[in-house]
Amino acid sequence: MKEAKREDAAGILRKAWLDRTASCQEARSVLNRLQVSLSEHQAKLKLETDRCARLGDEAGRMFRGGATACVRSEPVVLGLQLIAGTDLGELIREEQKLLDSFYKKIYFGEGNADHLALFKQYDAERAAVLVIASAIALQKKTVASVTWNSMQRFSHAIAPARTETARAVLAAIAQIQALVKADQALAEGLSADELQQLRPRPFPVQLLGPEAHEWILDAISERMIDPAELGNL
Repeated sequence: MKEAKREDAAGILRKAWLDRTASCQEARSVLNRLQVSLSEHQAKLKLETDRCARLGDEAGRMFRGGATACVRSEPVVLGLQLIAGTDLGELIREEQKLLDSFYKKIYFGEGNADHLALFKQYDAERAAVLVIASAIALQKKTVASVTWNSMQRFSHAIAPARTETARAVLAAIAQIQALVKADQALAEGLSADELQQLRPRPFPVQLLGPEAHEWILDAISERMIDPAELGNL
């Protein structure tokens, strides 16, 4: 019967662990892909920035000012679409269509019509970095929410096993405390000088450090153990 209970408990813990891993894995995987993509497009943006350094006239002033819009839609909206699976290139192409009238008004200087493609490619990378950064900010919130929810379920699922552990810890501490008192009793009546010569010294009264105390208090707050169970510990 005890073996069956242990197997059931192990199965519950294993399922709780798998559920927690699965629920967080997808959200974190999306975030990781976005972060990798951001690094790639930041590198491409640097390359396009260097290429645009030769732009002159109005386009050069706009480039150096860096104050022009590279998307028409709200970056947050585009970030949501990217997370939902819309291709980044498609998003950027649609945004550049909306900016077409703006691009046509830019003066690149005589004989420099080919610079329009250069400027648009620079803008495309600006837009890509902006959209991905927005998506990352959104996905981080999703990861935080998913992690919180999954850990709530995980904590609830493993609470019975941890309750047993907490009570076993208290029992072990009580047993050790009794042994410690017996060892300390052997040193009663010794002077300070004599205590200095006793090897080993009497076992210390303080059994647990601050982290252990905090753990026990948390176990009480989670109702895994009752304060009355502490006894004289």
